[in-house]
Amino acid sequence: MRKHVLLFMITVMGMGMIFSSPKISALENEKTNQQIETTEIESQTTKETISEKETTKVASETTKTESETTKTELKTTARAVEKKTKSKEILNFERATVKINKITLVSKKKIKLQWEKIEGATGYLIYRKTDEGGYKKIATVNNADITEYTNKKLKYGTAYNYTIKAYKEFNGKTYYSSYKRDGYNKVLKVKKKKIGKYHYYFDMDKQKIENVQNFLEKPKYCIKVNILASVVTIYAKNGNKGYTIPVKAYLCSGNIYDTCGKFKLGVKYRFRGLYYNCHSQWASRIHGEILFHTVPYKKSQNPTSLDVKQYNLLGTPASHGCIRLQCAASKWINDNCPIGTKVIFYKSQNPGPLGKPKLEKLKSWHTWDPTDPSMKEKCKEHNCKHTEI
Repeated sequence: MRKHVLLFMITVMGMGMIFSSPKISALENEKTNQQIETTEIESQTTKETISEKETTKVASETTKTESETTKTELKTTARAVEKKTKSKEILNFERATVKINKITLVSKKKIKLQWEKIEGATGYLIYRKTDEGGYKKIATVNNADITEYTNKKLKYGTAYNYTIKAYKEFNGKTYYSSYKRDGYNKVLKVKKKKIGKYHYYFDMDKQKIENVQNFLEKPKYCIKVNILASVVTIYAKNGNKGYTIPVKAYLCSGNIYDTCGKFKLGVKYRFRGLYYNCHSQWASRIHGEILFHTVPYKKSQNPTSLDVKQYNLLGTPASHGCIRLQCAASKWINDNCPIGTKVIFYKSQNPGPLGKPKLEKLKSWHTWDPTDPSMKEKCKEHNCKHTEI
């Protein structure tokens, strides 16, 4: 009996367990489903977050693009406005081309450029090239009033090409003019040509060389004084052909009663006292009491005490016997003609192969010689503009 009861209880308990399993599984399934739904919700939330980030990124990129577009548009507008609002002066300046008027051979190593002034320019940029390459900037002229430049340390026999560009600084910006793209050519070389009984030097463009002495090798000079025409002409020796190369011509004042003849240059003086309480610079003795010297000064070693009245008589017989010269001429003789240089006095209506230079007369207040190298600053102070001799 007990055995049957025990068996029955075991059976009932087993059936209870069997009956309870579906309920547990349902709960577990529900829990699992909730977890899945939670995961799906989290996943969806993550996707939405990513989507929001992507939207934000896209919006940011769109804003950036719009900003860049706006900047580009602003720049384009600014350029258009700048172009539109550029004054006629600036536009005309940019269209202008610097014209080189003259290229001069100064010596075997120097070339001088002179050009037309560009209206409104601040300065000029100078470019040079040879057959070996393109243009290179060689100098900047920062003064708009300066329209010349001397190119130094060049090689004799070389062909050079120059061009110049003007620049203008305005409202914090720099504008540039146009320029001659094929430039201006100049060959640093001279040739000698006989005309009549004299020999002259010319460059390869057939321009006459003015500074002949800069192309001569160890020259020997002869000084010829035309008493009647009041002109001193310097000649260089041309080998065994004599003194046939005219080098310089200077105005002078002598005396029509001076003795004609041949002399030799004597002792030289930096300063020299003259008769009648007058004074001189750069004097050279010719013979006896006759000297080459400057126009008289009223005070000793005072270059601002020039006798202006006597200076304005240069080119006419006005001395007591000496040969008066401008400072540049008297100094040139002192510097280039050694003691013993041949000097010839003669009289002729013909001034000589280089002609008779013109005199720029001085006003009474201009009490210094404009050709005196020590008086350059004095002339600048008074805005004097004189022709070089």
